Amino acid sequence: MASKKSHVTPPPSVERQRNLALKNLNQGLLGMASELGERLIDKHPRRFDGYFILARVAKETSDFGMGLRHAQRAMELSPTEEAELYRLKILHATMSGNNAVAEATLDQFDENAAKMAALKENAAAADELRARYYERNSRYDEAIEMIKVGRPKGLSPAVADMVEGRCLYGLKQFGEAIEILTRLKDTTGFPTEERAQGAFQLAKLYDKQGEYDRAWTAAQDGHAIMNVDYDPKKLDIVIREDTEGFTEANLAMWQRPSQPGSQAIFICALARSGTSLLEQILSMHPNIHPAGESGATLQLHRRLQTMLDSFHRFPTCFIDMTQPEADTLQQTYFDTVRPDDPTRTHTTDKSLGLFHRLGLVAVLFPGSRLINLRRHPLDNLLSCHMTQLVVAGHLYASNLEHLAHYWQTHDRILKWGREMFDLDWLDVSYEQLTHDQDTWTRRLVEHTGLEWNDACLEFHTSDRRVATISYDQVTQKMYTSSVERWRNYEKQLQPLIKALGKDIDSYDPGI
Repeated sequence: MASKKSHVTPPPSVERQRNLALKNLNQGLLGMASELGERLIDKHPRRFDGYFILARVAKETSDFGMGLRHAQRAMELSPTEEAELYRLKILHATMSGNNAVAEATLDQFDENAAKMAALKENAAAADELRARYYERNSRYDEAIEMIKVGRPKGLSPAVADMVEGRCLYGLKQFGEAIEILTRLKDTTGFPTEERAQGAFQLAKLYDKQGEYDRAWTAAQDGHAIMNVDYDPKKLDIVIREDTEGFTEANLAMWQRPSQPGSQAIFICALARSGTSLLEQILSMHPNIHPAGESGATLQLHRRLQTMLDSFHRFPTCFIDMTQPEADTLQQTYFDTVRPDDPTRTHTTDKSLGLFHRLGLVAVLFPGSRLINLRRHPLDNLLSCHMTQLVVAGHLYASNLEHLAHYWQTHDRILKWGREMFDLDWLDVSYEQLTHDQDTWTRRLVEHTGLEWNDACLEFHTSDRRVATISYDQVTQKMYTSSVERWRNYEKQLQPLIKALGKDIDSYDPGI
């Protein structure tokens, strides 16, 4: 291929920026890593490095559709066969529901594995990729068979235990799953991330069996293994920078796109509040495309000053935006999140962290629909703490007081956004949605501006792959067992209850 004529050894500046981006990724600094990746693409568009970095960032942010595009482009431009690129492409294809691409890439990997320099000391790499692929598609028996094949070839014991433990959980072989996951968690020589994932999977298993003290202990083991360092003051600084430039005078002065953004449906919520369920319901409508946790608004936010060639930082850089530039920015977003299918006229975006990009939404997508999904704070934050969110970069989830601060900040900014921006809001609680599915599903569809479709009541029949921890819920009929789950952990949650204070009593589930 002509695109593979790049030098194998990158120029010093490229290597330096790529290594710095990888260092930032390892430290959880996704924003800085993303900016470095974009800078590499701008300066070296015919090299694979920038696309590789952005595919890695997309993995951490669960933006699998975007990640697949970056991984494909990186593979086209890479001067050598790279095992990591295969892994990224297969992951993103699988989690974005494109199994045809995933399986074709697995076959290509098998064909090339013997000659790939990166695999000379890892004969089990192809077995690992197939095992992960099968597990993600709930093909548990096939995944376990690939693990058995790969172990004698040198498959990482930590990876083997993690995948096999998850498969045994899926097969409801809980005793064997507990044994393997406990071994994974307690083996100090194993990588931190795999050990922590084992701990949180154990927490989920014990919770399912009603052994709540054991579940809590397992989750605390996961947090201790990760041992993250989070400073809530940094969130306060980010929020201040993202909001203080939005004044009535500025909003009246700044240009807007010539077309409304009414085809954009933004789901504004915290992690573990039910966004996967809500999006799955709307995705059953033939005119709605689910973009998942798209990073498209985040990329616009980070690059806006550069794209507008402004001396001002966000958001005051909007002062330099012309209407044609506003049209271009809006179109850039839609080009990123929309599928090729023209019948899918509307798009849902449940990007986490959207609450402090409400101003960007209001300016670039006037007329867009916004759904504010809420959940009882104790149920919501317990779920954040008991799952592997911290492994995915949500560092605030490791500490109960930090969780309370994050929830209160989110609530405060939403109240500010209501007063400041003219957005088309619909408030819905997780409790309302699960207790009265019919009524609230109809309200959701009505809010999108589309005609009613009966398929939205049958969300659990979808063959769409949901790339979040909530996969179990969206493949079952509606249930309410997660409501008031926090009472099973009331004694452990006292620091959170104290930190939230009156915010608990002021929450109204609307049922």
